[in-house]
Amino acid sequence: MRRRDFLAVLGTMKARPRVANAQQGRVRRIARLSVGGPDEPEYQDYVAALREGLGAFGWIEGQNLEITIRWTATDTDLMRRGTREVVALKPELVLSSTTPTMAALMRETKSSACISRTMA
Repeated sequence: MRRRDFLAVLGTMKARPRVANAQQGRVRRIARLSVGGPDEPEYQDYVAALREGLGAFGWIEGQNLEITIRWTATDTDLMRRGTREVVALKPELVLSSTTPTMAALMRETKSSACISRTMA
């Protein structure tokens, strides 16, 4: 066996357990607080890409992954309510699309444990 073939097989074997581990065990939760609306193409594309990217690593919504999205538009009451709902879910990861949603999450949690991804 040539060295390249051996390394290719070794790489495949190493990647396989990671995917298998992702498919077993408890359901992981991701929550997203967004100022957009579910009908906006930009946000639909983002959510589709998120699901596709996670799926490539074996994280499949409805099997071992739960993704919750709260749409707040520009309504401050919706943002407060969505923030409370997201925090109450106790997800492993919270995604935020803007500074206002991140600030709302920070106020609600009083922690810097939340992660923000600003959309370009």
